[in-house]
Amino acid sequence: MPVAITACALTDGDFVNRFQPPVDTGCVPDDLGQGCGAARADRVLTVDLDAARPASLLVVRGITADVVAEISVDGESWAGVGMDGIVGSFIPATSARYIRLRSKTDNGGLPLSLTELSLW
Repeated sequence: MPVAITACALTDGDFVNRFQPPVDTGCVPDDLGQGCGAARADRVLTVDLDAARPASLLVVRGITADVVAEISVDGESWAGVGMDGIVGSFIPATSARYIRLRSKTDNGGLPLSLTELSLW
């Protein structure tokens, strides 16, 4: 279930502090009231830039695990970004309103060391 965050810690210019995903509000605790303490909305992360912007370079700082990076102008059709370490480039240049990061594995979320996304 998507969780909206109004002030985006991944686009605030702070390259030091790590992104902390919010607790998944759709988590239902078991009969003993356990199971949600570590539940995080961290399998997919989508950043809305409010409007389509020119895109020729994406930098994902703090990435420590394999993720799939994608961009979209409408939030419905997604194009993969070829990542080389923390850098993804678009040749030819394109436009993007949304940036999405997805974990490549089913048993893990996005790395909690993410600090910043930059799009040029």
